Amino acid sequence: MFAAMTEQINKKGNHKLYIITRNDLSSFYQLPQVAHGVSVFASEHEKEYKDWLRDNHHIVVLAVENLASLQEFHQKVKTMEVKHTIFEEPDINNEITVVVLCPCRKAKRAVEGLKLAGK
Repeated sequence: MFAAMTEQINKKGNHKLYIITRNDLSSFYQLPQVAHGVSVFASEHEKEYKDWLRDNHHIVVLAVENLASLQEFHQKVKTMEVKHTIFEEPDINNEITVVVLCPCRKAKRAVEGLKLAGK
């Protein structure tokens, strides 16, 4: 039954909302950063966000090692032309703390090899 549901989801083209944060931030700091990022994503990409809410609701939170790694990842998604949002935290000199990717096939390719946050 689960396999049939997964196949149905894949046929509809539903994709996950990928949120990438930094492992050099504590879990207690990562959580609000993720929330900020999703909020900004929803306002910048309203249609895509509403489509995702209607069709899917799957969220995956991943992490890279540090600021330099997140900046490198950000450049990668820009090069791949993946719609995305970044969140820059004012409390830490406007450093990028989160990149949120628009749910699509390109996003899935962009995150290959990244690990789950909180591990």
